Amino acid sequence: ISYTFNSTGRQFTTETTMQINWNLAPIKLHYTLRYIGTAPLIPLISMIVRDKGIPAQEIGLLWTIMPIIGLLSSGVSGIIADYSNAYRGVLITNLFILLLGSVTMYLAPRIPSKHTLLLGERHWYNISTDHYQEELDIAVFPIEYYDTMVKESEEPVLVIEDWEPGEVLRFREFWLSATSVMLIQIGILSVMTLEDTICFQIIGCDREIFGQQRVLGVIGMGILTPVSGALVDWYSEGLPYRDYLPTFSIIVVFTVLNIIIVATTLKLHYKGSCDVVDHLGFRSIIKILFDRSVLLILSCILVGGYAVGIIWYFTLLLVEDVSLSWDPNFAYQNLLQGFVISVDTFAGDLPFYYFAGFLIKKFDHKNIFAFVMFVQATRCVLYSFVTNPWYFLPIELLHGPHVSLYHATLISYANYLAPAGTEATFQAIFAGLFSFARSLSGYSGGYMLHTFGHSKSFMYLGLAFGIFAALFSAQYLLSFPMKRKSVDISVKI
Repeated sequence: ISYTFNSTGRQFTTETTMQINWNLAPIKLHYTLRYIGTAPLIPLISMIVRDKGIPAQEIGLLWTIMPIIGLLSSGVSGIIADYSNAYRGVLITNLFILLLGSVTMYLAPRIPSKHTLLLGERHWYNISTDHYQEELDIAVFPIEYYDTMVKESEEPVLVIEDWEPGEVLRFREFWLSATSVMLIQIGILSVMTLEDTICFQIIGCDREIFGQQRVLGVIGMGILTPVSGALVDWYSEGLPYRDYLPTFSIIVVFTVLNIIIVATTLKLHYKGSCDVVDHLGFRSIIKILFDRSVLLILSCILVGGYAVGIIWYFTLLLVEDVSLSWDPNFAYQNLLQGFVISVDTFAGDLPFYYFAGFLIKKFDHKNIFAFVMFVQATRCVLYSFVTNPWYFLPIELLHGPHVSLYHATLISYANYLAPAGTEATFQAIFAGLFSFARSLSGYSGGYMLHTFGHSKSFMYLGLAFGIFAALFSAQYLLSFPMKRKSVDISVKI
């Protein structure tokens, strides 16, 4: 839909025309299938890894290393796509890698639990298997019940203990799970880099409609994520461990459909680059990246990526801790976490991805980044004051102007800077910086939460983000004064 506004004196006329751009249908369909295909995996991947028997220390280690591997792989994919001009082929390859990683993760066996068998003669045997309870008629207790219940038992008792840090590294099951996480990270980050590059090539200079191509996918993600969780709970009923077969079935079906769509219908209609000069040399890329104004934006991207990592990795843990502190028998834990994800999706991702292009065109990238920095500071400070877990829901209304707007602006700015023929390279560089910052949040954020607790950690982070936002805004206003420019307001489907 295109709106044209003309005014003469006090007279105002409006002309409205309806246009459907069928060239955008394949990229819309790809985004929809990709969002739906990864929606059940991304929020649950930490839980799936934990259910494989991997302790918290090793999970933190994985989330520190894997984004860096994803950074390198997305950079390599972007360079290959740019210099071979084989964007679709590289995208399909990474979709296959994502599919392989997902299937491997489901098939990877659990790490054996660390059990100690206490026999009637009070002899202890260190064993590592999950089959003794099925094969022997013995009781099973966690190690914390040893003093109160196990000592009193005259029958054989199987005591469950936690693995010490580093002990699981000797199991092939750990390395198989780690390999699957690595393949998923390589696949998803490379796919995100390439799909955004292809999208900008298709829409050309109409950058304001970039976020609109994701809308159906965001809706599908918001619906399918809680549905997938409910299916897992239903399918796992009566089983000793949660079985994620429904989740991985959804991933396989929609990823295969996505590969077919990309291979058969996604056609590149390259329209060239906008507002930049065509330079392909490595020195030109370095010169662009080390411009003073670009370096300021890159610092903003690093801080924003760190904040997004904190939100992604620790918000649901914060919700759980606050819920149990408020009521140790809180019965709506999973329901509340589902509501948090739904608010993030429908009140955050959906409107802000849709209107991101308009907002960026209206207010410019640097002003949007400054606004996002203040929003993320406010969000973290508000988290630190929550004592009633239901109060998280109104705070999650900030997810849109924080994470969604930040992500859309990052992608748009990378495309804005890229000379023709280097779009995938620039997308990979910016995605790599984001992933690097996110990997730092996985380790340092976990250390802060363990040392200071959730409330103090989020307060300290919020204050630090607020100080950075003020410094960033002041530096940009002093160094690069705002310029007035006319804005053409249009919305296209």
